[in-house]
Amino acid sequence: MSKSLGNVIDPMDVIQGISIEDLHKQLEGSNLSPTEITKAKQGQKKDFPYGIPECGADALRYTLCSYNYKAHAINMNITHVKSNRHFCNKIWQAFKFTLSNLGDNFKPWATIQFTGAERPVDLWMLSRLSALVTNCQRNFQNLDLHMVTVDLHQFWYSEFCDIYIECAKPVLQGDDEDAKKITQNVLCCCVDVGLRALSPFMPYLTEELFQRLPRTTETNIPSICLAPYPEPSKYSDLRNLSIEKDMELVQNIVRQTLVLRGIFNIPRKKVDVYLKCGDNTLDSMRPYHGAIQTLTWAASLCILPPEVSVVGCCISTKVNNDCEVYLHLKDHIKPDLEIPRLQGRIQKLETEHGKLTTMSDSLEPTDMQKEKAKKVMEDIQNLQRITDLLGRWKL
Repeated sequence: MSKSLGNVIDPMDVIQGISIEDLHKQLEGSNLSPTEITKAKQGQKKDFPYGIPECGADALRYTLCSYNYKAHAINMNITHVKSNRHFCNKIWQAFKFTLSNLGDNFKPWATIQFTGAERPVDLWMLSRLSALVTNCQRNFQNLDLHMVTVDLHQFWYSEFCDIYIECAKPVLQGDDEDAKKITQNVLCCCVDVGLRALSPFMPYLTEELFQRLPRTTETNIPSICLAPYPEPSKYSDLRNLSIEKDMELVQNIVRQTLVLRGIFNIPRKKVDVYLKCGDNTLDSMRPYHGAIQTLTWAASLCILPPEVSVVGCCISTKVNNDCEVYLHLKDHIKPDLEIPRLQGRIQKLETEHGKLTTMSDSLEPTDMQKEKAKKVMEDIQNLQRITDLLGRWKL
């Protein structure tokens, strides 16, 4: 950063926000020469064309801690701070969802209690909670604050919000009171531990939410500042590597299904989904039927053994050598329109693949370029396979 370039950032401007006009006024009141002021204004227009948005103290603190201070240089990015402001909002919305579904007479577990009626996704969420606590302690001890922020972001965003809350919605809207009670307690437990793990980085947000969280008499701590930081020994029994392995496959199934939906621009339409599994994964996937159906936005889901053929006009994609997903799209797409569009995408990918693999005589493609070229070629082959299948639909 350089004062003469005008890209020195005042933390208060990030916390409270500031317009580009007010940034210019700050320069005019400085001790820079007129030439340097003109140069600095140009730099500000380039770096902050619309000023700096209000991000708050928690988002700024979290962002600063997310940079690896052991690295040679740190490139401060306002876009990163703004993204973490949205992360704060995501946590707030997750808390709001949890609180609204607990009810007025909800009493949380004093300690985690297993009844044997838990769904696999409940056990997976508690296992990931245990992993979060363990990873946070290890990275704090190693002074790797940036890795702690990675662990927290993955837990809150990718695991709790994107997966568990979505899987909890059908249960909370259903009639099974025992399942509701388990889900409510898992939600409350994850929010409680997650807020305490996050509090060193976002003290204002976590304090505000912690004060609203239902607590038992034994855990009625007046402030999150006085609450003990989560200790791995208290949550180690929750770790279940077998269920985490199964859920990893579930996530891959969901990811591939959503990619297939994205190809045809039908992200939220309810379509029938068929999951064809080999003998090695058939039994392990059946308990996750509800989770897969919810996360893939399926109208219905059938988990089939390998000897059963999928009947009808379906588009398929491979998850791994033992698992394949089929989407029944006959009533949702028009081959006459989709084939030219997909052929256009294939041409663009082929051009990109050519650029990655065709280098000058004096240069060799880097490992990263080779890996990207391999991925692009896989995409081309997948799109070509889908295009050929659509062509057969027309016959």
